[in-house]
Amino acid sequence: MTFSLRLCVFASNYFHAKTQSRKHIEYIFVVKFLTIHYFYRMTEENLKILSFFENIEKYYGCKTEITEGLYSLQDSFDHHSTTWNLSEFTLIRSGYRKTGDRMMMEGEKMYFEISAALIVSFKQTGRNSFEFIEKYGESVFRITKIRFHYKY
Repeated sequence: MTFSLRLCVFASNYFHAKTQSRKHIEYIFVVKFLTIHYFYRMTEENLKILSFFENIEKYYGCKTEITEGLYSLQDSFDHHSTTWNLSEFTLIRSGYRKTGDRMMMEGEKMYFEISAALIVSFKQTGRNSFEFIEKYGESVFRITKIRFHYKY
């Protein structure tokens, strides 16, 4: 008897269907919540990104600080050679735009997107702080630091 597992779309909230033939059992997981379909291979980092966006609702209503930097990698990252922007808003909603593979965060008069397809690094830098690095060209990167002023 053989056993196989096929994941149709990756997310943590799913339902499964089991198909069975005489010598083969196959589990097919189909996602109800079509969040981030980009991650075709589940690395530990991709699971962390997915978890971040599946649990972002807890930050709704919180002051959100986004520091974004554009830089060109020559030898190594230098924060002095980076162009920085700072935005502050209260997070109202978030979502995922399938067309273009973009993760979105929205506040009043504020809208911010991160390209799921271009993420090369993600890490949690503090209790309610996160950092994404996207690669937009051979040597052009955007670093996004997100800090939620969360009381719990």
